[in-house]
Amino acid sequence: MRLIVNVSRVGKFWEFDHFISSDAHLPTLQNQAIALNGVLLDFTTFIVSYHRFVGFCCLNQPTLFAYSLSSGFSKHSAEVRAVAFSPQGKSLASGSADETIKLWNVRNGKEIFTFTGHSGDVNSIAFHPQGYHLASGASDRTIKLWDVRTLKQLTTLTGHSSLINSVAFRPDGQILASGSADATIKLWDALSGQEIHTFEGHSDQVLAIAFTPNGQTLASASADGTIKLWDISTAQEITTLNGHNGWVYAIAFDRSGQILASGSADTTIKLWDVDTTQEIGTLNGHSDTIHALAFGPNNRTLASGSFDNTIKIWR
Repeated sequence: MRLIVNVSRVGKFWEFDHFISSDAHLPTLQNQAIALNGVLLDFTTFIVSYHRFVGFCCLNQPTLFAYSLSSGFSKHSAEVRAVAFSPQGKSLASGSADETIKLWNVRNGKEIFTFTGHSGDVNSIAFHPQGYHLASGASDRTIKLWDVRTLKQLTTLTGHSSLINSVAFRPDGQILASGSADATIKLWDALSGQEIHTFEGHSDQVLAIAFTPNGQTLASASADGTIKLWDISTAQEITTLNGHNGWVYAIAFDRSGQILASGSADTTIKLWDVDTTQEIGTLNGHSDTIHALAFGPNNRTLASGSFDNTIKIWR
């Protein structure tokens, strides 16, 4: 099954043609999002970030369409680098190379607020599991925490020596993790903002991080071509997963936490058994770097987004 998104400018809208095999029925991907320089997928909705634009689309419509934020709506003044839904799915945050984070109303596509304060590209954003805080990681080497209720900045976390590529909250919301081009992962107290621990072991920048659903394990993907698993309670490395022949840009755990998917510049997706730490399969089909992955809620489907301008749904 394959979903292809083609972009064409039509009047005041960006229109997207989609092609789905006749026997395919796309599942609902609840509370999951995949984001890259072109596309992101979240439950039944596609949010498409294309250069400076963010649009809202729906999978159950015969035609995918999006608002052009250049007409009637505010827009970012530079490339959109990251997008994330609130846990309730009512709002969307977008981080941009214009050094801002915008908060949007998903229902009508209108901008709610623009957060300013970073002095570099905003590369990653993540909502707190309860939805009232937002974390952003940027090229200015800082992580900022924002209150989406008061629309105020809460604090700035410093400690990395290079740009931040990825931020993620532990499912219980107590810990925030950050992955950096300095090849380290840091754990922070999500309430106080204090640094808890630094994981070292990668030989190149950390591009993506992800917690297991139970929050006991953190996975990190790196430009060194490896994925590492870390034990949060002992602050020790569990293992290193080798197998990709290029930078690993995306990782995602299934809902059980027993399967880890990884996407790479080698154009493949690999599946790993977390308990045995063994590779259990390789998915081929993309023709360019894979930048985003998300499992469906029933663990029967995996969505992947690539620089080849396609999203693929795997069963």
